Amino acid sequence: MTIKELAYTAKLQLESATHQPFRNAHIHELLAACFGFKSNTSMHTNHVLAVLNTECVIPVEHLLNLKNRLTELGYTHNVETVGSVLLQLMRERRVGVLSVQEAFASLDLYFGKDQIDWDESQDDEAASAQSRFGIDRDRLGLLTDGLRLIAKRGNAMAHYALAQIYGGDGLGYREGSQYWHSKLAQGDELTGVQLEWAKAYSDNILNAEREAFHLQEAVRLGYPAAQLEMAHLVLEKAHEKGDFESIKRGYTEAARLGDVAAMRALIDEYDEANLFQNWVWVFFSELLGNDLRKSSLRAYHDGGMYADQDYDDDQGGPLYIGGNEGVELAEIDAELERNAREVAGQLFGKLTA
Repeated sequence: MTIKELAYTAKLQLESATHQPFRNAHIHELLAACFGFKSNTSMHTNHVLAVLNTECVIPVEHLLNLKNRLTELGYTHNVETVGSVLLQLMRERRVGVLSVQEAFASLDLYFGKDQIDWDESQDDEAASAQSRFGIDRDRLGLLTDGLRLIAKRGNAMAHYALAQIYGGDGLGYREGSQYWHSKLAQGDELTGVQLEWAKAYSDNILNAEREAFHLQEAVRLGYPAAQLEMAHLVLEKAHEKGDFESIKRGYTEAARLGDVAAMRALIDEYDEANLFQNWVWVFFSELLGNDLRKSSLRAYHDGGMYADQDYDDDQGGPLYIGGNEGVELAEIDAELERNAREVAGQLFGKLTA
């Protein structure tokens, strides 16, 4: 379901219930008013409509806002009926409103435990969004529409969220066929499964292009998570070519963006002779809460019911050791240490600014 489809359904139901016409633009204003916003524009400054897993409860004060908006738009009759119709529609379709940060968190778009939460300072509500909201992952059209509107205004997080959506399977990824796609492009008349495969291949190409565009825009706008993902893509290509210097540059860029594993790779293999810079990475990792000097070696169950879980002596059985020993570097003098900590602090400041 898209915003256009939701608005069209609302318009039909309102006109049927009240026997009066409603302008299309006003429908969008009323949908925003249902969730307490003074206008559709104000809602899409940093909020999106989305289909949730559970019914959204609309507070009483939002109903008063809806009634006031109806009066402002010139709909002075059947106010109670309009409110009843819209609220029933929101309940039936499980439509709710989320901030971009909440939507981002609910989509499980946060990064691994070894990476910094770059948006911690932006919005505390994001941290608990997953416990309060659950987006219906099979119905992402409404959310995607809203994110596109916000992304057009230069919102880097919205761009990055869209890149993740288009790159995942939330839009209903289907296996396509390049062969049947080429046949369709050549003008052949296809039917049945062949036509479905051709269309699926075309959709996959379009989604890949959209993913690349929104990722590039998020990078251009300076979003650290997008920059790190782009650095990983560049690094992957460098590894494929076996170009040592390109690999080193890739790890360096990823390390500057808070990738602790990249820092470890530089220290162990790609820049081990650069003692000062290695201490910078160590102090940077410490600021990120993942001090490379501390060992991460742990015992895990090897197979069975508890496979890959922390080893429990009470359960017994085979085990394996995972993780890394802590980094050990030659000492540097006090002045160099102060300089290294200063550089690390500057790197950390750029991520959390």
